Amino acid sequence: MTLKFNSGGVLQWRQVWDGAAFGPFSQDSPVKLLLDPNGDVLVAITGYAASNHADYVVVKYAPANGAVLWEKSWGVTGDDFPSTWKSMGRATSMSPASGLISSISTARSNCAGAMDNCSGSFMTRSAWTIAPADSFSTVLAAFSSPARADPDGDVSNFNDQFFTVKRNATTGALLWTSVYGQPCKQCFDEPSDVRVDPEGHVFVVGKTSSPPFVNEVILLVLDTATGLETNRGLVFNVGSEIPFPGALRFDAAFNIYNGGGIYNADSGAKDMSMTKWASLIGGGGGIPCGDLVSFQVRCKSGGGGQKLQAKLTLTNTSHSGEQVTITVDGDPTPVTINGNKAQLDQQPGARGTHG
Repeated sequence: MTLKFNSGGVLQWRQVWDGAAFGPFSQDSPVKLLLDPNGDVLVAITGYAASNHADYVVVKYAPANGAVLWEKSWGVTGDDFPSTWKSMGRATSMSPASGLISSISTARSNCAGAMDNCSGSFMTRSAWTIAPADSFSTVLAAFSSPARADPDGDVSNFNDQFFTVKRNATTGALLWTSVYGQPCKQCFDEPSDVRVDPEGHVFVVGKTSSPPFVNEVILLVLDTATGLETNRGLVFNVGSEIPFPGALRFDAAFNIYNGGGIYNADSGAKDMSMTKWASLIGGGGGIPCGDLVSFQVRCKSGGGGQKLQAKLTLTNTSHSGEQVTITVDGDPTPVTINGNKAQLDQQPGARGTHG
């Protein structure tokens, strides 16, 4: 049930969403509500269909009288539970009009063909976001689903994938779908959050184990017009230290941060972590030339012989934690800036031309 009250607490309207399931399976419940810049009401609902399985349902109501503007659901025979929405803000003049975007990780059982024809088991977490836009246009959702045997009796293929879906915010019509992850057994690709910047870059972060990756954190950048991947960032596991993703947030310059953690498979210890990626606003991050003091490269003699040393010095520490890439003989090496310096030390290869 969705209720609207005025500032004096007087009921203005009431809307009830009732799924087709019969009792005791009919346990429809709203999960979270948010408003778009026009005041329209968007409600995420765990709704139970005639199959008695849960489905995530999105309903858009008119603010004046609660009339249903449109209603959409995922529409499969498994279970799908939305859990949370997050608002990013109201309209800005920089944002391109786009649509309703959902990023979903699904566990699919012996699936073939279109997603809504698959039978599978869905147990999901989600994060929904209204992105800033010229007129209200984007809502982002992230779902995660552990695979198991599906309710139709098929054996699970133990596989999750990212599904990023864009819909028209006015009608709910499907505009495009983007899929990340391989359909292999034990390939688990689970998103944790999604965000969109004022230029329309769609960021989807999550955990991936599709080859060639094994328990890495991946940040996908999608084109808002087509859904095609345009860029990506990665946080690799090191030994028994396994990274896991969390929420995405922007700073004032639209650098993007992922608050996650690191799990130690040997000790069981968990630590908090933060990853920062450079803003793509205005063509994409990088360090302004005016912040550069010097870039020095030399061969340095030491106890172990000669080594190549490259050092970047900046005017201040504002880029600390960011990465630069130093390429030697066509081999790129990411180096993290520490304070106002980044330094690479490596043993040189055979004599020849070095670039």
